[in-house]
Amino acid sequence: RPGIEFNPQSQWFYQKHLSGGGPMMDWGVYDLSFHLGILQESPKLKSVKSFLINGLDQYTINHKYFNVEEHGIVFMEFHNDLVYYWERSSNAHNNTVNETRIYGTQGGLKFDYLSWGSNEITYYYYDENNVPKEDILYVDMQYHNIIPGPKSIADDSYALSNHFINCLLHKEQTVLPLSQSIEYLDIIFKATDTIIYPEA
Repeated sequence: RPGIEFNPQSQWFYQKHLSGGGPMMDWGVYDLSFHLGILQESPKLKSVKSFLINGLDQYTINHKYFNVEEHGIVFMEFHNDLVYYWERSSNAHNNTVNETRIYGTQGGLKFDYLSWGSNEITYYYYDENNVPKEDILYVDMQYHNIIPGPKSIADDSYALSNHFINCLLHKEQTVLPLSQSIEYLDIIFKATDTIIYPEA
């Protein structure tokens, strides 16, 4: 958890009036911009139901300033019949993985959209004889910044930071239009409205 096990000097991270929220706010801007962005449209939210919890250990129960969610589950419905299940955590009594699953009428996909994750995409479909099939597709990572080592991983943080600075200097336009960013933030605010605090 940021501010505790990870980067302990950043205690502002678990104070909602400073950070805006926990993992749903931290990751939400990336998750929504990717998942809704691949639809090549801006789907309109019809309904949102969420479960957010805090106080999963003695540290969070006893720390009066810890008031962001630690684990969040959100179920959303959009105008175009899209149903979106979204889960993130910084602390949970289970493992919340970086995994995207898309279930479509003609097939499905399973992958990790983060550049430092696996570049494999599992593609599920039926062939011309109506037999279920599973193929592995690979994302070409040659244009990503690769960090050498025993397990070479991609890291796009330099490119993202450079793009951010160029936008501030008016040298580039943001990849995601501001109006769309505002829509995604509005969804995150609606999804993270109420946090449950279990009894100690």
